[in-house]
This record gives sequence, C-alpha cells and structure tokens, in this order.
Amino acid sequence: MFEAINPDTVVGPVSNYSNGLVVPAGRMLHISGQVGVDAALVFAEGVEAQTRLAFENIRRIVEAAGGSMDDVVSITLYLKDIGDAKAVSGIRSEIFARPPFPASTMIGHCGFIMPQILVEISAIAAPPSR
Repeated sequence: MFEAINPDTVVGPVSNYSNGLVVPAGRMLHISGQVGVDAALVFAEGVEAQTRLAFENIRRIVEAAGGSMDDVVSITLYLKDIGDAKAVSGIRSEIFARPPFPASTMIGHCGFIMPQILVEISAIAAPPSR
C-alpha cells in the first residue's frame, strides 16, 4: 500500500518510523492534535496513559473515516517534558509494530493550552476511498 523511503544517503530511522512514506493518490485525512482526554473531558493520569488515549482518539478518528491505524502515514508528537520521550516512543512502537512505519517527529518542552496536557499527537492518514 505505502512505500517506505529510507535512502542510504540519509541517516536511517533509529526506531519504528520511516523517513518518508509514498502515498498513492487518494484521500488524505489530517488529524488535529489529540491529547489524553476522553469525550467527557476527563484527563488520563500520567504521560503513558495520556499517550495511549491520544493514540486511541486518533484510531477512532481514522476508523470513522473508513480506515485503520495501518493507514497513518505521519505523526508529530509534542511532549511537555522531553524526559518522557523513551516512554512515549515505547508506546509508539506498540501502536506501529510493523513496517512501513509512519514518518515521525517528536518535539519536547512544549507549552500546552491546558496545564494537564503532557503529550499531544497530530497525524495524517490515507484511508481508503469509501
């Protein structure tokens, strides 16, 4: 479905992501940053629980568009504390366990609109046409 692009002339991925991912022509779903809060506006406790819930929210959005997490082609992770990078990366490795991995960027020391937010994840997916 997607073609991972990891040329030898660029530093190879050090984890479960692709430097680039070619998406055949079709639908693109741009997902706003998701945080670890449920539909009742209750925040999950701790960065790992918030990360899992943010990815769950992304999954729900992709599925509502007719796709699955296998259709995610790019993610950007924003962390309040860069010290949480290892824990967040571990969860990302569980969610995206087989190639081709989505292109991925992680940014630390972010100031969020609400102090309870520890992680925010935005994504781009290419769900199949309906």
